[in-house]
Amino acid sequence: MCASPCGVCNWLGNLSVTDRDYETELDAAATSIDRLVRDLSDNLFVSEEDKKSVAQYVSIVRKEIAWARVDMRKLRYGDE
Repeated sequence: MCASPCGVCNWLGNLSVTDRDYETELDAAATSIDRLVRDLSDNLFVSEEDKKSVAQYVSIVRKEIAWARVDMRKLRYGDE
């Protein structure tokens, strides 16, 4: 254990950041977003203006997920 007074090491314990499967998490997030957008677009009570707003926002989120995938691959595999 770390002797640092900050307590972070005690809080993290033996948890390694690399134990997480970021690729799977990003895929799950993208799948969930796609499902929610589909549900909203099929909903009769959602206005066309709201659907357009959601589509604009989701396009930004999808770009961020794509950039996160690129960054993750760079860190994990050394891809350029």
